[in-house]
Amino acid sequence: MKRQVVAVLLGYLLLLMPSLSLAGTFRDNFDDGDFIGWKPNIAAGISVVDGELSLKGADSLFVKVGDPLWKGYSFETQVKIAEFTNGGWFSIRTLQGSTGDLTGYYELRFTQSGTIAMLHVNNQHVESFRVPEVLEENVWHSVKIESSNGKVLFYLDGVLTAQLTDLKLSGYVDICSTKGTHVYIDSVVIPGPNVPDTGPSGPNSFAVYPRSKSISTWGKTKQD
Repeated sequence: MKRQVVAVLLGYLLLLMPSLSLAGTFRDNFDDGDFIGWKPNIAAGISVVDGELSLKGADSLFVKVGDPLWKGYSFETQVKIAEFTNGGWFSIRTLQGSTGDLTGYYELRFTQSGTIAMLHVNNQHVESFRVPEVLEENVWHSVKIESSNGKVLFYLDGVLTAQLTDLKLSGYVDICSTKGTHVYIDSVVIPGPNVPDTGPSGPNSFAVYPRSKSISTWGKTKQD
């Protein structure tokens, strides 16, 4: 009887192991000086400067990482807006399928008039939530997006600022700046099913020591 129980348990573990092996964490602190693993829309205006990913150009710039099968992941990064330009903005889009709006995606957009969290489906804003405060320029801010209890939660500097319906979408992470808005990105962390494990600086990791960043809190930014 004991042997039968052990055999059943071993069989269960063998069935479970393949699904566990698919889970991983994509990391990139850009300390190796490149953004291998990311796909830029154009070469000019996107670079790594002093261990930070920089997006600056007159055209709309974006870099994408992921796969259509990436699902159920969370996303964390540090963001510094070096300069907003009139009419320009910066956004992070997650769970974006290869067919764009038809599949749907979540977007956290930073503008000169405030911050907006949006859910896009079939080329429409199905849900949106606006925070009137603007990110302080030239200060590092932390951003986290994750799903919990049927909601997709958006955190700025550790403070929950928006929550939208979780439609169980899957796909890429897309980081975008427009009309000359200059943005720095650092310390990207994306854990989840079907996400590959990388070193601290992405698939081509050479550096092993993270860079220290000074991050303000969202509450302090509001008070200032």
